[in-house]
Amino acid sequence: SATSSIYTYINGRYIRDRVVQHAVMEGYRNLLMKGRYPVVVLFLDLPPELVDVNVHPTKHEVRFREQNQVHGFIASAVRNALRPAVSTTEPQ
Repeated sequence: SATSSIYTYINGRYIRDRVVQHAVMEGYRNLLMKGRYPVVVLFLDLPPELVDVNVHPTKHEVRFREQNQVHGFIASAVRNALRPAVSTTEPQ
């Protein structure tokens, strides 16, 4: 699936989060061919008070205090990280 190859670690803990996954896919929007999905390993360090890890017994799900800010930051960071690669691979 689109998000099965997105691996996210927050403060060293592996998590699965739809906000993060959507933000990554948003950052890649219009950069991948239809039916292709990125492989991403994302490490985030956040102040513990901004992340609730007690959402699920396995602690693989989290809840962010500022969900929209986290989404925007990740999408922007992905776009910015890919910008040099995109600009050097465009046909001349």
